Amino acid sequence: MNVFLLLFSHPDPLEAERIVSALVSEKQVACGHLFPKGVSVYEWEGKLVRDEEVNVLLKLPESACKSVVERIRSLHPYSVPEILYWPIDGGNPAYLEWVVNSVFRGEAL
Repeated sequence: MNVFLLLFSHPDPLEAERIVSALVSEKQVACGHLFPKGVSVYEWEGKLVRDEEVNVLLKLPESACKSVVERIRSLHPYSVPEILYWPIDGGNPAYLEWVVNSVFRGEAL
């Protein structure tokens, strides 16, 4: 099973939750977890920036990653949002199977 984790940050916790709810309802991801607000410090366009953001961790099959990245980008307020994903090398086999079976891709899973 090719299960991936996808992380993105968002400045608005309620809007981040709406994005996760939409992705779950659309069966693009199995689930998402929103972490409490934290502080991000980075340089953007030559200026030091301090933003409060939530981090969101999504669980999804590999086959859904590219479309989920595009969906998040279309709903995100940043011009260059943080969106990262990586494969899971192991875990509870029953949970990994649930993740894959929770996402309908219009193809055999």
